[in-house]
Amino acid sequence: MDIRLQRVERNTQAHTVTIGPVSLYFSYETLIGASNGTHTVRVANSWGPTTGRHFNDLGIKDALIVESLDEFVTYALAHSAGRDSQNAA
Repeated sequence: MDIRLQRVERNTQAHTVTIGPVSLYFSYETLIGASNGTHTVRVANSWGPTTGRHFNDLGIKDALIVESLDEFVTYALAHSAGRDSQNAA
């Protein structure tokens, strides 16, 4: 399984961690969005203008807003692990 950490191109603290087909979007150390390759979701901006810029920098400003990312991330990672084990066979 491929795991990567990527920082956006400008000097900022917005990062993407990619685990297989799942992307996790961070503002500083806070998880603010996720994608499973099909759907992208994010949390509402309760922090301020810097996080708003990070939504833009990460390309997730128009993503579906959800209350919590926990279930989405758990589901996405569990199902990507299943795809990876099928691809390895």
